Amino acid sequence: GNLAGETQAARTAIPKVMLFSVGMVGLFFVAMAYIEILAFAHIPTAIGNSPAPLNRIAEAIGRPWLGIFSDLAMATAAFSATIATLNSISRILFSMAGHQVISQYLHFRHPLHGTPTRAMGLLAVLVLFSILVVSLGHFSILPVVGTFGTFTGLAFLLIYSLANIATPLSLFRQKHVWRWFSLIVAGISLPLLLKVLEVSLWPLPAGGEGVATVLFVLLVLLVFIWGLLWARFKPQKLQQLVELVDE
Repeated sequence: GNLAGETQAARTAIPKVMLFSVGMVGLFFVAMAYIEILAFAHIPTAIGNSPAPLNRIAEAIGRPWLGIFSDLAMATAAFSATIATLNSISRILFSMAGHQVISQYLHFRHPLHGTPTRAMGLLAVLVLFSILVVSLGHFSILPVVGTFGTFTGLAFLLIYSLANIATPLSLFRQKHVWRWFSLIVAGISLPLLLKVLEVSLWPLPAGGEGVATVLFVLLVLLVFIWGLLWARFKPQKLQQLVELVDE
């Protein structure tokens, strides 16, 4: 959504890309899940106890060198995910700065490439700082992944839940032909999302996952209070932001 302003025919192009991406990733995920589960049926080690299931499968079939390609694929995927995240979040910060939600200093594009260089620079500093903290603190990587994964997972659950509420409302307001279908989909998916969100928040997980859960709740409360303050003291600015988002 944050790339809509840079996309031609955003209302049709972005939904097509999202549907195609979800379908492609879903098929790949299901296929790989079946492959790994069927393979581990013939391996003494349980798949849940294997830190690298594809490498273990390669060893089991007598081709351990295939694990090298699996490691390269994982490294490439991690690098691509990092670049995609920096690209996406930097544009979100750029848009927020343009709407005066955060400092307008970040609302700056490179004069030649048109990229939000200041926002990307800020993210780069934060990423490097996080890497240094983890490295110097000698933290185990798996708990770190679990902590950040918990925060990210809760964020996605909340975003998808809000999207299931906002989409039917928007389509009914536009009297769109897909409005009833959207309502049916939301009626099915929203209760499931809320149930997953409920069991993820309580009982409170232990360790880093619990800390991430508390920080997530506090961040949501902070944003909610911020919105209430805007509605009370800056209603015109909030209305302008809503109108810009609707466009």
